[in-house]
Amino acid sequence: MNSDDRPNTVKPVAIDGHPTYDIEFSFCSLVTKNAQYQAMVQSMVDRGFDESCAEFLYIDNSASNQGDGYGGLNRLANHARGEFVVFCHQDVLALDGPERLREIIRELSEADPHWAVLGNAGLRGNEQFMFLNEQAVVFAAPQRERPEQVESLDENFILLRQDARLGFSCDLEGFHLYATDLVTQAKLRGFSSYAVDFRVEHLGKGTIDQVFYDACNRFEKKYVKALAERSVTTTCTRLDIGNARGDARRHRQTFVERGGQEFVRPSKRLKKVIRTRAAKNMLDVEGIRFEHPGDIPYLTYNAMRKGYYEKPMWRLIRDEMPTDLPVVVLGGGYGVISGLVNRRLGKDQRQVIVEANPQLFDLCRDNALRGGADRELCVLNLAIDYSGVDRVPFDVPADARAGGVVADRRAQQQANAILVPTTTLSQLLASKDMVAPYALICDINGAEFDLISDDPEGLKQCQLMVVKLHPNAFYAQGETISSFLRNLDHAGFEVRANDATVIAASRKPTA
Repeated sequence: MNSDDRPNTVKPVAIDGHPTYDIEFSFCSLVTKNAQYQAMVQSMVDRGFDESCAEFLYIDNSASNQGDGYGGLNRLANHARGEFVVFCHQDVLALDGPERLREIIRELSEADPHWAVLGNAGLRGNEQFMFLNEQAVVFAAPQRERPEQVESLDENFILLRQDARLGFSCDLEGFHLYATDLVTQAKLRGFSSYAVDFRVEHLGKGTIDQVFYDACNRFEKKYVKALAERSVTTTCTRLDIGNARGDARRHRQTFVERGGQEFVRPSKRLKKVIRTRAAKNMLDVEGIRFEHPGDIPYLTYNAMRKGYYEKPMWRLIRDEMPTDLPVVVLGGGYGVISGLVNRRLGKDQRQVIVEANPQLFDLCRDNALRGGADRELCVLNLAIDYSGVDRVPFDVPADARAGGVVADRRAQQQANAILVPTTTLSQLLASKDMVAPYALICDINGAEFDLISDDPEGLKQCQLMVVKLHPNAFYAQGETISSFLRNLDHAGFEVRANDATVIAASRKPTA
């Protein structure tokens, strides 16, 4: 029997409608630390990404590299059965669940049917959209933000529509910029990409080193022939697209050669010295003339001169804090925030300021008074501490404002450490006979975690707080921003707003 005589046993299938998938979400990860990965998976399951809607796939890189951010994630995506493929770092903890993700997908699909990629952190030009908690940003306000179309995404959490048929470049390799590569691939295919308000806590911190800059160069060379000349800003650098010899590359090379973000041109340092002497160590902030140390770091000086010194904290104080309550400030620093607060307080209200650094005590008091001397103001040289000791070593480096309580008590023998008396919030309030409702401003280099968890008595009369969080200190203790926020909730407070790593929280209304 020849081929023409054989019966046709192949049945063609007419396709109608949308494809079906075995499961909704496929989480794909590259794993080097198994315990961290298991914690990530468990957090996702606890939030609702269980076997009913999700699968978890990984490549084990713990012993040796079995797959990177390009080839490895492409391999995982090829095994994924989900309608949506989620590329997720191992050091992520879930804060939102599947219902929130479904809501985002549903609303975005109605607004832009041609979306292909979502993430929780990205940039469009120089506009940054960060909808997560990590070392550089806390995003805890109750209101939800609308999706923002972006040109790059961070890699901690990326969602890809399976039916977009996109993948990572096969001619790139490594563990950097693969999210921006996916966004670029989507653009070339006519799809759009978005940063969306899907919240996780990202415990890790990216490494900016020569390996990273080599990856930038490879990325640019790939796309030099494909796209018109432009510059794309990512969460940690700038890239030239369509040109491998542009401003972005020169900026990176200069950045590396000069030693990173702390580099300041000698000419700028000289201008600072001249201006500082001419102004007698005085600068205007929000219409008040404040004093600063003569050896103030350039970046801090520039922030004060340009008007963005402690901007997130001041914005939340200005927008959220009432003027008819006394204020307790923990971590007075230069006294600038206290001076601004002093100006806006009612005349019958007082301010109590605690500053642990003895070298800043006089400056803190003097600047606080510049906001107005017609109300009671008290400045104390104390450290907020919940370890039960009477004194703690305070390290005073060249930059006095950067000092802090030394965690290792044995370090008090070191030359720069000064022993500072301790107090707790409740002890402070008792010593000043503050038994009525008050507002709290707090910037104490990580001790805010113990304050919220260990001092319910001191917080009993607090009506509103503006707190600068220090995630690095939390992570060093094995804690997270999420655990801090849980403690805050248990203490009877709810977050009203946030900006960078500063939150404003008010007491929950009683039933």
